[in-house]
Amino acid sequence: LGNYDLAHQNISAISDRENNPEILFLESLIVRNCGDTNQSNLILNLIIKEYSNNDYANYAKDILIDE
Repeated sequence: LGNYDLAHQNISAISDRENNPEILFLESLIVRNCGDTNQSNLILNLIIKEYSNNDYANYAKDILIDE
C-alpha cells in the first residue's frame, strides 16, 4: 500500500525467489517504484533469459519496450 521499501525488504527475505519468475517480477516492480530502474531492468532481463517460455517473460518484455 505504497510502502515499497518495506515490500522490498519482505520480498528479499523470501528464500529461493531466484527460481520463481512471479516473485522476481514483483521484485522488479517494487524496485522500479523505489526509483531503481537499472536494478529493475536487470531483474526483468533475468526473467526473460531464464524463463523465456513463461508469461512473466512476456510481461517483462512489455515493460522494457515501454521504456
